[in-house]
Amino acid sequence: MSQVRKGNRILTIEPHRVDDYVARGYDHIDEESGEVIKKGDPVSLADFKREYSSLKAQIKEKDARIVELEAQNADLTTKVEELEANAKTPAKASKAKKDTAEE
Repeated sequence: MSQVRKGNRILTIEPHRVDDYVARGYDHIDEESGEVIKKGDPVSLADFKREYSSLKAQIKEKDARIVELEAQNADLTTKVEELEANAKTPAKASKAKKDTAEE
């Protein structure tokens, strides 16, 4: 098992997860001496805020695109229904003509 530390928190984790914790800002420490083996990547509050703002902007863009596509979908659905209705109407009219011609 390996140990990682962040602030005053020391966690004992599986060795294959050390890199994940280091990426989150934990330091990989030696279990016996407590010395830092691998320094964690510091993540500041400003970095989190910047990422949050970026993601929030992306969400707004995606929401606008969804509204746009829903409107387009509604228009296309209406057109398909109209075309289907028009396709059925001439068929009935031509069938009626055939019936009268046969009589």
